[in-house]
Amino acid sequence: MTRTTKKITGLTLLTLLSLQINILAQEISRSEYFAIMPFWESPIVPFRGAYQITEAQAKQRINLKLDYDNQNRIVQASVRLGDNLKSFEGFFGNLYINAPQTKVIYNEQGSRHHFYDILGNQIAVQNKIYEKRYQTDKYGRNVRLTYFDKDGNQTEDQFGNRSFDWHYNADGSVTELRLDKDGAVVPLRGDFEFLRTRITFGSDGHVNQLQNIDDSGQLVNAQCGAATLKYFYDNFGRFLRWEVYDKEGQVARGPSSTAGEYNTFEGYELQDIVFFDEHNNPATHWSGAEKWRFTTDKFGNKTSLKYLDASNKPINGIRGYAGTTYAWDASGRFLKTQTYINTAGQPMNHPELGYAIVEYIHNAKGLVTEIKYKDEKGEPVANRKNKVSITRYSYSDKGVLTNTTYLDDKGNTISI
Repeated sequence: MTRTTKKITGLTLLTLLSLQINILAQEISRSEYFAIMPFWESPIVPFRGAYQITEAQAKQRINLKLDYDNQNRIVQASVRLGDNLKSFEGFFGNLYINAPQTKVIYNEQGSRHHFYDILGNQIAVQNKIYEKRYQTDKYGRNVRLTYFDKDGNQTEDQFGNRSFDWHYNADGSVTELRLDKDGAVVPLRGDFEFLRTRITFGSDGHVNQLQNIDDSGQLVNAQCGAATLKYFYDNFGRFLRWEVYDKEGQVARGPSSTAGEYNTFEGYELQDIVFFDEHNNPATHWSGAEKWRFTTDKFGNKTSLKYLDASNKPINGIRGYAGTTYAWDASGRFLKTQTYINTAGQPMNHPELGYAIVEYIHNAKGLVTEIKYKDEKGEPVANRKNKVSITRYSYSDKGVLTNTTYLDDKGNTISI
C-alpha cells in the first residue's frame, strides 16, 4: 500500500477505491477454522480462536474462519454457520471480534480493520466504530489502537475508549493504557476498576496475568481490593479459569464479587460457569447466581442460560428472573425469540423492563425487519424503558439500513 501523509477527514471515493484494491491484493494463502472463540482481555491481540477444527467439521456448525496471506498475517475473520456468514445477535462473538466479517489491510504504519454484515455491506460496530486502526513499531508489534467513525473522525467504543496505548517492557510484559476523548485513563470495562494495567503472556501465547499498577509500575489495589487477575486456558485454547489476588499476593475478591470462576465444557461448548470465594467455596456472583448453566443446539447456538445455586437448583438472579431461553430458526442462523424465564422454566415478565419475550422477524435475506416485545402470555406489550412495542427496519435493495420506525403498544409511531 502506498504511504500517504494526507489527513483523512472522511471516507472519500478515492479512499474506498484504495481500500478495495488493497483487499483484492491480499490474497488468501491458507485458512484455519475454530469451533469457539475464547475470552481474552485486550485488543492488543485482534483475533483468536479456540478448539481448532477441520473445514469439514466447520461445515456442520458455527465457526470462526481465519484467513491468512502469504506473510502469515490474518487478512479476514469470518463468523459463520457452515459456509454462511452468521449475524451477531449477542452470541458467539466477544469483546474484540464484533461483526460477521472483519477484513484487515496492512500498510507501513500498521493495519486497518473494517467490518461487514452477512450481505457484505460495511457496517459500524461497538457503538459507532467504522474502522479500527492499529499502529505498529519497527518490530511489527501493536503499539496503538484508535477508533474512527464513518466520517473518519475519532470515536469511542461502548466503554468510552477512544484509543489504546501499549508499551513493551524489558521483562516481556506490556503496559496498557485505555484513553477517552479527553485523554483520561479509562477503567477496564466499566465497573472493572483497573486503570493502568500490565499484561503478561504465557508460553501458549495467551494472557496469563493482568495487573493494576501505578505510574512507577508498582501493584496497587483497585477499590474492590483486587490488584492481579490470573488466567488459565486448556490445551484447546478455551478459557478455563480466572483467579483474583491483592497487591500482597493474597486471594481477594474482584469486581464481580467473587474470588474467581471456572468453566466446564460439554464437547466443544461451554456448559457451566462456577463462581467461588477466597476459600474456594461457592460465591454469589453480581448476577445473584452461584453458577451459570448454558445449553446449546447441534449448531453451537446458545439455547438457554439459567441461574443456579451451588446445589444446581434454579434461582432468581438479582434482577428478578431465573434465566433466558433462545429459539433459533431451522437453519440455526437466525434468532427467532429471546424469553425471560422463572425458576420453573416458564416465561415471565422482566421486573424492570415489563416484557417476557423479544421476537425477531427476518426477511428473505436474513435481515431483521421487526423486533416485537410481548408479555408472558405472548400479548404485545411496550418496553418500559422507552415505550416501544415494535421496532421496524427498512433496507435498500443491497440490504443497507435506510430507516427505523418505533411503534407503541397501540400501533402509534413514537420517537425515542
